[in-house]
Amino acid sequence: MFKYSLIIFGFILAINLANSNENVEVVYQWKVVEFENLPLPENAMIGRHRYYDPEHINIMQMGYHPLSGLMIVTVTRTRSGVPITMGAFCVDDYPPGSSPKIWAFPSNEANLLRASDYDRPSLGIPNIPTPNIINQIQSSPLNIFKKTTTTPSPNEIDKTPRLMSTYTVNIDEKCNRAYTIDTGILTFSLLESYKVQKPSILVYDLPEDGCKNNRNFSLIRRAEFPDDIGSNIPAGILYMTLDHQSDNCDDLFIYITNVYAHYLAVYDYKNDDFWVFRNYPSFQPELAESFIFDEGFSFQLGLGIVSLALDYPDENGDRMAYYTPSTSTSLYAVSTKVLKNKEKAQGRNARDDFKFIGNKGRKSQTSKMAVDYKHGVVFFLEFQSNRVRCWNMKKPFTQENIGVVYQSPTPMYGMMLFIDSKGYIWFNKSHTGLMVGASLRLKLDKEHSIFYRVKVDDAINGTVCENSQQSVEQ
Repeated sequence: MFKYSLIIFGFILAINLANSNENVEVVYQWKVVEFENLPLPENAMIGRHRYYDPEHINIMQMGYHPLSGLMIVTVTRTRSGVPITMGAFCVDDYPPGSSPKIWAFPSNEANLLRASDYDRPSLGIPNIPTPNIINQIQSSPLNIFKKTTTTPSPNEIDKTPRLMSTYTVNIDEKCNRAYTIDTGILTFSLLESYKVQKPSILVYDLPEDGCKNNRNFSLIRRAEFPDDIGSNIPAGILYMTLDHQSDNCDDLFIYITNVYAHYLAVYDYKNDDFWVFRNYPSFQPELAESFIFDEGFSFQLGLGIVSLALDYPDENGDRMAYYTPSTSTSLYAVSTKVLKNKEKAQGRNARDDFKFIGNKGRKSQTSKMAVDYKHGVVFFLEFQSNRVRCWNMKKPFTQENIGVVYQSPTPMYGMMLFIDSKGYIWFNKSHTGLMVGASLRLKLDKEHSIFYRVKVDDAINGTVCENSQQSVEQ
């Protein structure tokens, strides 16, 4: 009898998983990531490293701006051979299922590495001089857009804020801005790491005609992390969450997490000020859950606090911020009233404000969370179980109240999940574990970077996350 019960349960589970996948659309996919209008030949060298190495190109995250039709992507420089770390393409130019070519965002100059970036101490690897790359740019036969794109002089290039390596991009549809964090560091292996500049937050304007005749994305702000925060393993700064306080686009707080240094930093955008919460037990990884699997390769890596999901604001504008360490199965919460209080961070008297909410269950290690405010549902992108799950915030946080939205039949190790103003959940497949934890190269005979989307209504339909009555918009 028990045997037949298991068979029936497995059959029902298989039907539910099939239903959860049927509305998920593969929007874009890449075997080989190609770029548009690179300023150097693909076979160029910068220092000892290749300028372009397709077996090292892994799209990490993405963000979509519906007003302009712009899709911005990040390619973290955890390997050499990455010509641009932040790029973009226009969705109207490519049909579903295609492999868009990516151009540098906000410009080639902002993304370009120099030989001098390697002229600094690095463990075990000698420095080798190379020819002047500025002359290569100006004489390159691939620089075909000279009428609309000019190459600054070397002195002008020094003034152009550059991007060393970016993990994340946040699209602010309310204010038509793109937020990213430049780690300022090139980390090609455990033995080769270059700190080129201080980590910083960069904010760019996203004009409505950004995908038409205007590829001019002006820099609104560049805010460097103070040394007491930014010098602590900057390669671990993976995510940020925006918390608007009013209709004024400059009146917001940004919550920033570092998975390696296990801290939660706060940037007061209005007052241009940083502070940090650190040394909290709930920011730490769970060692028993810290084994990473990607394409048959496994290793142990403890990843701390990773992503925040903000509940609805109360009458004072404060929210509950849900968070989880990446290699953990636990969910925690803290009020943004605490996070926005600099004295709480300095006094270290907020320990009781960070509360355990519950356990997500086996293999629920999470890389990204996002909230759909129309339905009041939190979504979890889980890299060990290769799935997306959901929880309705109106219900108690129990494993029985967590539903499956998508179950991948193959490893996906996604790094980004967000919800746009059109009501779509976007999430991705990447090989982050492989690119960060191993020296193996990508196999170019199969898709390794994939963007998915599904309507929120379809995603939660028939799951425990579905509402009998929809919540109001945020």
